[in-house]
Amino acid sequence: MATKAELETAFNWCNSQVALMEGHVANQDYFGAIEIGVTSLGKVHNSVSYQRRYLATLTPNVQIVDHLLGLAPCFFRSQVIGQVEQFYKSGTKTEKDAIPSLFQKLDSAHKLLVRSVELWERLCAGVDVLGSADSTSEQDSSILKLWYSAGLLYLLSENSKPAYAKVTNFARIAAGKCFQCGALHRATTPALATNAVCKSCRRETDFVILNRRSEG
Repeated sequence: MATKAELETAFNWCNSQVALMEGHVANQDYFGAIEIGVTSLGKVHNSVSYQRRYLATLTPNVQIVDHLLGLAPCFFRSQVIGQVEQFYKSGTKTEKDAIPSLFQKLDSAHKLLVRSVELWERLCAGVDVLGSADSTSEQDSSILKLWYSAGLLYLLSENSKPAYAKVTNFARIAAGKCFQCGALHRATTPALATNAVCKSCRRETDFVILNRRSEG
């Protein structure tokens, strides 16, 4: 059984990683935020135990998990949902009982993944996003705004109901940031969207596409 010091260390670590994740999100580096969350999952059970035993928290803070389940489905990262499920299943009965809402959150994440795929398929099929946006749900609007900030969509019109369209000019040169070292690169969208070797750090990496606002 972990000592109080070990539990407290895990609690403080998780809080620091949440701050890092939120910093990445603020910089529109969503994949970076996801990777931080995934690598921090192993300490969440101990963080929850510390909150229950020593802070008398009835509803422990699991923001790492919340951020992962909010972001990963929107970017089709089904494997991340699976990693959260595995994290939950790996806990003892006491640890799982301490976060009873997680089962429902996982169910919501799976539904969010399904809806994200449906929306993206509609965009790929050339469905007029302006027409669909008129009756879109709050969840759909959130997904579209997230994709826009990630550079996957561009803005068609800006009014009370913004209209977006999928970026289709794959020959367009875009800017991307290496997840490993932060170096900036310019290449076509397919080159940045697939794993490649960064010329700066010479490691295989993901590139985060930065601040694309138009198709031109």
